[in-house]
Amino acid sequence: MNKTDTLVEQADQQPELLFVTYEFPYGNSETFIEAEIAYLAERFSTVWVFPSRAVWSKRWLSTVKNSARVLPAGCKLVAAENIKPSYFDIGWFVFVLLLKLDFHSLFRFPHVGFYKSVWRDVFKAVLLGGALKGFLNKSSLSMLSYSYWKSPAATVLALFREMKVLPLAVTRCHGGDLYNDRLTYPSRPHDKYISRHIDYLFPVSDHGAKYLAGNGFSAEKIFTSRLGVGSVSNPAMASQDGVLRIVSCSNLIPLKRVSMIAEALERLEFPFHWVHFGDGVERENIENITARFHSTGNAVFYGRVPNAEVLRYYRENPVDVFINVSESEGVPVSIMEALSAGIPCVATDVGGVSEIVDDSCGALLNTEIDSVQLGKIISTIQIERDVWARKRIGAFARGKERCDARANYQQFSRLLAEKASARGY
Repeated sequence: MNKTDTLVEQADQQPELLFVTYEFPYGNSETFIEAEIAYLAERFSTVWVFPSRAVWSKRWLSTVKNSARVLPAGCKLVAAENIKPSYFDIGWFVFVLLLKLDFHSLFRFPHVGFYKSVWRDVFKAVLLGGALKGFLNKSSLSMLSYSYWKSPAATVLALFREMKVLPLAVTRCHGGDLYNDRLTYPSRPHDKYISRHIDYLFPVSDHGAKYLAGNGFSAEKIFTSRLGVGSVSNPAMASQDGVLRIVSCSNLIPLKRVSMIAEALERLEFPFHWVHFGDGVERENIENITARFHSTGNAVFYGRVPNAEVLRYYRENPVDVFINVSESEGVPVSIMEALSAGIPCVATDVGGVSEIVDDSCGALLNTEIDSVQLGKIISTIQIERDVWARKRIGAFARGKERCDARANYQQFSRLLAEKASARGY
């Protein structure tokens, strides 16, 4: 029996897995969990899904309660909102979690807005800690624990790990939960505590791994574990009628700079068709820009749709290029989906984007790019169709090489089992 077979056999005997998400399976966010959880279910006897937002946001829960996504066999949804912590537990968690703050970092930004954000995270951790304690006491199970975000949930798991309530605690790290420059006040006062007591961190990019190692986290605890998307048997079609067809997919918020795409397209006079998936506070502003498009250009905004709808669009419609000009990212799943469909990607060089986008499958942009420069690049795509036809081949190959859900998630679940086995679980 080789080492891998041994690990697989040991994994089958592991404790059950407590999987702390933000919203999943409620609502439409965290769509990338839909693929990952199936592989976790294969590795652990039961995966208990604990949507943390349900604990502190009853109003939100009331709007999504009837839209929970179906979980794979072997997964169980915890009714987190029904677990009521005692007043004693709440008081105890407030005291302990305040004590665990890095007080030195609290003086970096002596501003009421910063202290409100710190207290907001403590408040969420307190309610989540009380609910998780109630669940663990009721279930009487010895569980490995996994937070999908390095958020208040990771703080609570680190606390339970220090208390030896949980035998193993790990967290993924993406973008907004990782890079301090994504915050209004670039400080995470519980990070030092997490770094000491969480067992392992799984950033979704090598860039994220280096960032963690450079910000006080032990390199021995850090393992890159990429997200993935479903494989596509055939690449998407390119347009054949002279109309350049463009897709983008993100929240319509300032960070994503979708307005820059609109401003770039406003300058073009050749025929184009732009489709955007996603919604947000900037939608009205962006639609006002599209109203000024040249008569040969048009835009369609589909709003927030299930992930499957985006993939179906790629299967059924020609797409020439995918564009993402965000100021900050981890490794966008939206780009992975486009690459896997054989769609070349134009994206800013932020976070781990350069690990999946380069000249062979698209174009990597300087973060300081403006709408004029972006417009010129889009124009070259229309002019150099033969060059971008070769990039389509490169995009499809890159998707298979680095973005395949089966390969990436099997590797992650195997690594999680291996780390648990090394600790004797």
